[in-house]
Amino acid sequence: MLTILLLTIVGAPALGAIVTVMIASLRRGRCSAWGAASPVLLGTLISFLCSLQLWSKDLIGRVMVISPWIDVKSFGVNLEFAVDRLTICMLLIITGIGSLIQLYSIGYM
Repeated sequence: MLTILLLTIVGAPALGAIVTVMIASLRRGRCSAWGAASPVLLGTLISFLCSLQLWSKDLIGRVMVISPWIDVKSFGVNLEFAVDRLTICMLLIITGIGSLIQLYSIGYM
């Protein structure tokens, strides 16, 4: 569950960029502005929920393997998330400030 939430934080802005381009080609105005801001706001909400879940279950300092990336004979590299207190702090700061910037910029779109 936590791995899916962390992947959503990473993937939501990428999906939002695609949706924004599609909306902007159809309509102009505030609809595309909210289409651009909603994935960032979703990422902020999910990062807050992840931080609560990690602190309540004491999972800080954990490495979560997403999938094997390179697997050649005796050499292997995994795609993984390392989550510690600094990761959670920076995640909340960056997504929070990014959300505030997106909300502020809606007035100019």
